[in-house]
Amino acid sequence: MPIVMTRATESVEDAMGMVSIHSRAALVAMLDPATKDLRMLYVSTPQAALKKVRATPPGRTMGDLFEQLGSALIIELRVKFWHHTAVAHIIPSCPAMVNGHDS
Repeated sequence: MPIVMTRATESVEDAMGMVSIHSRAALVAMLDPATKDLRMLYVSTPQAALKKVRATPPGRTMGDLFEQLGSALIIELRVKFWHHTAVAHIIPSCPAMVNGHDS
């Protein structure tokens, strides 16, 4: 599964553009600027079976999206260049994501 690295200040449109180039579901990873913890979310491919939601407003950042997912856990998401809606959900932190991992 592809992993797209992003920053809290990156626009949702830019990050989802990177997700789109893979033409399949992807993980999006970001280091939380406040805690330095690794945060991850899963983004499905846009699905015609889902109700079309409004596109994410211009200027919305990935930090904003991760914060929304922190309380909602799962959302329907669409950016202006997607004809259909996708689903995004947070991947809960595990000890390796918080404390690092020794290989």
